[in-house]
Amino acid sequence: MIYRIRDYFIIMNVFLLLLFDAGYMQLRIPPSAVGVPLSEVILIAAIFTILPLKLLAKLHSLKIFWPLVCWVIYSVLLVVYSSFDNGIRAFRDGLLVVESLYLLLGFIVAGKIRSRKIFEKYLKVVLFIGFVYILLFPLRYDLIAFVPHLTGAQGQSVPLFFTYTIAPLFLITASAYSIEVYKNTNLFRYAGFSAATLSWVLIVLPSRTVLLLVIVLIGFAVVDRGVKHTGKIIALLVIGFFAVLIFSQFDIGTKKLGISGAGEYLRLFYEIFSVSDSDETISSGNTIRYLWWGSVWDSMSSSWSTIVFGLGYGIPLTNFVVGNGVYVYEPHNTFFGVLGRGGLIGVVLFLWLHLTISYYAYQALKTRNVLALNSETTVALTFIIISVFIYGLGESPLTVSFFSVPFYFSAGILVRAIYERKKKDHISQNLQY
Repeated sequence: MIYRIRDYFIIMNVFLLLLFDAGYMQLRIPPSAVGVPLSEVILIAAIFTILPLKLLAKLHSLKIFWPLVCWVIYSVLLVVYSSFDNGIRAFRDGLLVVESLYLLLGFIVAGKIRSRKIFEKYLKVVLFIGFVYILLFPLRYDLIAFVPHLTGAQGQSVPLFFTYTIAPLFLITASAYSIEVYKNTNLFRYAGFSAATLSWVLIVLPSRTVLLLVIVLIGFAVVDRGVKHTGKIIALLVIGFFAVLIFSQFDIGTKKLGISGAGEYLRLFYEIFSVSDSDETISSGNTIRYLWWGSVWDSMSSSWSTIVFGLGYGIPLTNFVVGNGVYVYEPHNTFFGVLGRGGLIGVVLFLWLHLTISYYAYQALKTRNVLALNSETTVALTFIIISVFIYGLGESPLTVSFFSVPFYFSAGILVRAIYERKKKDHISQNLQY
């Protein structure tokens, strides 16, 4: 019974982070800026219910075992060492690294048939509810006035709902899920839903990252199914895109995003490969990112110790301050963030772990029709992982719970799916002899 309750809380926490992102992330125990985030409380509580020897027996033979162990041990030691100079701030920043252990929780949840089926069942429901919720995006400034506000880690006020920070990843995941269901069932409504989610994300949440995500998703669909079978989705996407584009010209809030026409997207596509020459458009910000990355490199390369071990946790890696004195702690790039915090050792361990996760995601995607996990869930979880990697080109997604928890949880489920398939194949081979 205790394991079932544990799994329910883990699954619910992942879904709520995907839905309410930055607002839900501020829920802490005790409820204050120095409280422990709810996601970490659930993680710690779940860890105490795990039978370590039984888990190790399953994990030690997998490629993911040593990368995860080395990454977590090094990061925890670095956080503790940083706390001598930076105090509680080091634990506040470094605690997010521990969320990579959600990979273990995903592995455990996927190992129990009942819990896995519940996750698969409600993922579909959550994706639909989330899409309806994101339809309210143009009204967010009006709606925020009516919701509770929580205190962030730097003392800033954060609304509990309508932040929509992770909305692009959510819509891409929903679209990927629907494309796979459409492939399996040929039900036209799923093609329509996929096109609707992509149209909405392109209109109300445009960015270089979003454009890359859409290109990757459509490219996957074409390669996986062929142009002929993907044609209906692409046609619906084009129709939906221009319908919403026309609709967005009315003053209902969407014009605040700066969308003036289809030409805006051509500029976005061009600026994926170049530097924006504007500071006032939806694609501005890459120039200052280059400055941040250069600053991180200059700081960490100032001595051999910082080159090897990094600058540690508890200090901002940029000197940029936004409203109300809130620091931009990370340099808006996953690689430079890890390099600045953990040095060359941190980068090597991080790449080792995340390249291994990529391997399992690829294997799961390639063999999804023979996994215990249904294929649409496999595709959705794979696109959560792909999306976080793409976000990491211009953001620091793995430093916030609403990205890192779904990412590592998804990775854990896919690792378990591959583990179960290989175990089944091994048993079958033994029976043949």
